[in-house]
Amino acid sequence: MHLQFAADPALQPSATRDGVRFIYDAAPGARSVALAGTFNSWVGDACMMERVTPTRWQVTLPIAAGRHLYKFVVDGTEWLRD
Repeated sequence: MHLQFAADPALQPSATRDGVRFIYDAAPGARSVALAGTFNSWVGDACMMERVTPTRWQVTLPIAAGRHLYKFVVDGTEWLRD
């Protein structure tokens, strides 16, 4: 699996037994964060992330081995690279 990693090692996607965990630190006030990429045909609201702190969001997905590109989608309109 090929993923582009965040500069902060604590925020890097990490493999778990349930899949790959993605973590995103959003600006205060973000109402939603989703994950879009080659693994879900770039659908902006297919993989909604869960808020775990006021600014941190996460999701764990069962992603098949291979090369995957992705972006975080904040509030349904702002597409951001990791």
